[in-house]
Order: sequence, then C-alpha cells, then structure tokens
Amino acid sequence: MKQKTMNLCVNIVMSVAPYAVFALLAKAVSELGLDLLMSLAGYVIVLILALMFHLFGTLMLVLQILSGLNPKTLLAKIRRCTNPCFFYSFFQCH
Repeated sequence: MKQKTMNLCVNIVMSVAPYAVFALLAKAVSELGLDLLMSLAGYVIVLILALMFHLFGTLMLVLQILSGLNPKTLLAKIRRCTNPCFFYSFFQCH
C-alpha cells in the first residue's frame, strides 16, 4: 500500500514538473529579460559539447587502454540495445 501511494505521488510530481519548469523560466525571463535566456542557451551548448567530448574522447580512450576493446565495435554493438532504453525512459506507458 505504501509503495503504491509513493508511486502515485512520484507520478503526479513527474507529470507536473515540465509545467513547473516552464513557469519558472517564464518568470525568470520576464524579470531578467531575454539576455538571461541567451546566456543560458550558450551554457547549454557548451555543456553538451563538453559531455560529447567526454563520452567519445575520454571514455573511449580509457575503454581502449584498460580493456583493449575497439570503441567503434562497442558503440556499434550497443546501439541496438540503447535505443529502446532511451525511448521507454522518456515515453512511459501506464
């Protein structure tokens, strides 16, 4: 019973979260102007580029050094497995 109640609470919060984030961003933009949004967009772009470099550069180099596996082979083999995982994590059917 407690687990069902907790799951219901989490589902409610998760369904409201996108609207809450939009409301907070709208409030921030209305108070601070569009310059804030532009600087945040620059930050997000830099962050995504840094994470991609870390994934495809640093982690693949560590994989090859420590295990001797070819990173291209690993990425080709896990491509089929990861797509359904990402799909189902973002679009849950209840």
